[in-house]
Amino acid sequence: MDREPKNRAERNNMEQNTMFPKREERVKLESGRRNRPRQTRPPQPQQPESLVERVQGFVLESISSIRRSIAQRTQQQGQPPQGQRPQSQRPQGQRRPVQQHEWIPDETFMERMERLWHERKGDLPLANRGIPKQVFGGVGVIILILILYFSFAFPNGTEVMIDGTRIGILEERNVSAEDIITIVEEQLVTSVGATVQINETITTEPIHISSKDQKDVSTEEYLFPKVRNLVTYQVDAASLYIDGKKEFSVATEEQLNSILEEIQSPYLSEGVDLEVSFVETVKVTKEFVDQEEIIATVDALALLQTVRMVTGEYVVQQGDALYNIAVNNNTTVEEILSLNPGMTIDTGIYVGEVLNIMIAEPKLSVKTIELQEYTTIEPKEYEYQYDSSIASGQKQVLQQGRAGQKVSVIQVTRINGFVVSEEEISKEIITEPITEIIVEGTG
Repeated sequence: MDREPKNRAERNNMEQNTMFPKREERVKLESGRRNRPRQTRPPQPQQPESLVERVQGFVLESISSIRRSIAQRTQQQGQPPQGQRPQSQRPQGQRRPVQQHEWIPDETFMERMERLWHERKGDLPLANRGIPKQVFGGVGVIILILILYFSFAFPNGTEVMIDGTRIGILEERNVSAEDIITIVEEQLVTSVGATVQINETITTEPIHISSKDQKDVSTEEYLFPKVRNLVTYQVDAASLYIDGKKEFSVATEEQLNSILEEIQSPYLSEGVDLEVSFVETVKVTKEFVDQEEIIATVDALALLQTVRMVTGEYVVQQGDALYNIAVNNNTTVEEILSLNPGMTIDTGIYVGEVLNIMIAEPKLSVKTIELQEYTTIEPKEYEYQYDSSIASGQKQVLQQGRAGQKVSVIQVTRINGFVVSEEEISKEIITEPITEIIVEGTG
């Protein structure tokens, strides 16, 4: 452990040994520094210099030039540069005179050695050396560069552009294009009553406002309404596509669904369970459209209810007649006869017969599927046997037959109210039919 010095002399010796190590220790330290491998840094990629970095480089170069000028001026005056010892002027062999140094009371050994070290090197305060004119020149150049930068290059405003064309300048520097778009769209929503989307591209750019730019400088209260009047926009709407083709757009999706329900309502029956759909592929899409494309719900409903006359098929039902068929389908008996070659007014029709008629086909055809349950007769079957003991041509009923009863589920498909198909999808036998056996004579 380090012990405390007993007196002032011992303390000075300990401080001197700390500041000036022995020769053997200095040799070890210097040899260790020489033998230590030199570390190299990997090459760094070159980055383009910014304006601030270029200004900093110019300032550092100016300071280096000033220091070189000071060193050259000092050498010209016969004084050694800073950090070098002056050449001795005494004759060879003559001992160096002992210098008398001023003793400062309450000065420690370390403070005194530091002071003597600076006196030996010839360091003087800056005020005693004199400041060369180059220093004042370099400082002036730096100040001039800073003044020019803040006067002609420093951004102090924001340029607002629509599709690359300037429409104004704001003195604020923290205004972004996203802020302007948000504010303008909110103002449009208030006036239109629906979500909007601006068609043009709004951008901002930091700019230094020069004297020629002063005419374009404006406030937010003036510039934002100007932007709103210059841009075009699309409105959030609901569009109807039929078989991939766009028919129209209305304001909201709720309005469009209400129109489709009104198209289906004439083919619905109260208390009847129906599966309702459209024959065509119908798609409702939310999208942004021009405000001129949006039509009223009344006009949209009328557009879907327009029809065109096409040739279709009609399946004759129980109780049908040509006149009734013509009235129900907005046609005439003469037109039905012309579409069915060989048919006359006296020709009868039967249930299940398919007739060609002119039918009105709307833009949207409503398809309904209904399940109907019927109780019907399951007919009896016949079995014939032959007996030679019975005279030929005679018949005897060996077993009396009887018809059965069944419950059938029929799927009835209609398009725009007309039956296009009936299909039995299931049946349940309630009473099994009994086969009737008949014996015929062959003798």
